[in-house]
Amino acid sequence: THSFPVVGLSELLVVTGTIPLVSRAGQPITIGGDELDIAFIAPQPVKPSIDVTAAELNDLKMIMGNAGGVDAWKANKLDALRRTVRDTTEAMASGVLYTGKLAWPTRRNGGGLGTFEVDYGPVLNHTPAAKLTTSSKVRDVWRILQDMRTAVRNQGIGGDVAFHAGTDVFQTI
Repeated sequence: THSFPVVGLSELLVVTGTIPLVSRAGQPITIGGDELDIAFIAPQPVKPSIDVTAAELNDLKMIMGNAGGVDAWKANKLDALRRTVRDTTEAMASGVLYTGKLAWPTRRNGGGLGTFEVDYGPVLNHTPAAKLTTSSKVRDVWRILQDMRTAVRNQGIGGDVAFHAGTDVFQTI
């Protein structure tokens, strides 16, 4: 969670990671950027809705005595909303993952359309020291993935690390 309705770009770009120890009389180490970036991003919500028709309301009247039926109806509606939000979030994240930028359609007040854009900067790339071959073993794949994880960590990126691998990796495994 965030305590403000906007997020400062400088907060997103802060590199987190370990720092060296400092002697007791030494100067502290700055972990922020060299410059203050006062650009802000106002996160926009994903707000799906599902209309309930008169026919559905009549159907609900018939099953009102059946709590399981009403619960199933509600669960189906909520599941459709959850799936929509999840799919939208994953699609947005996928675009950022491969381009470093987000450009997503937005419906504005009054019904007009626009684009919500955020540039997160360049995408981290890693070229493995060795390529996979038909004689590669699972340990070779593991070594490459560990090197990639180290490259990600060295850039100060925390959290869970996931890799998207192509068919050549799965053929090797």
